[in-house]
Amino acid sequence: MPKEKEVKPTVDFTFSENQDGVVSFSSATTGKIDSYFWTFGTQHSSNEANPKYELYTKNGTYNVQLLVKGLGGDAIVSKGVQIKNIKGRLVFWISHQSFSIDVSVSNQRVYFSFAK
Repeated sequence: MPKEKEVKPTVDFTFSENQDGVVSFSSATTGKIDSYFWTFGTQHSSNEANPKYELYTKNGTYNVQLLVKGLGGDAIVSKGVQIKNIKGRLVFWISHQSFSIDVSVSNQRVYFSFAK
């Protein structure tokens, strides 16, 4: 009996942004997938299937790409992702871990909130 040919994957993704500018990406890819490679329109990338990205530092539209590889071949999709909820965040990248500092000003006082 001949072996069934692997079908090339179809690739797509969805995303949602929370009120702090953290974006959750979800692969909507079909087919047998061996690997994922995301680029976020910045210098950062991820190999997770459904990553969260919290290193956007300003509002705007970013070109996000998802490349998937499977036995049936490779497939890629690019989308313009509009970020709207960045509010005075400083982001530090230290030893492959991200830390964010949210800054708010009230009555001429500056408040800092640290998160990992």
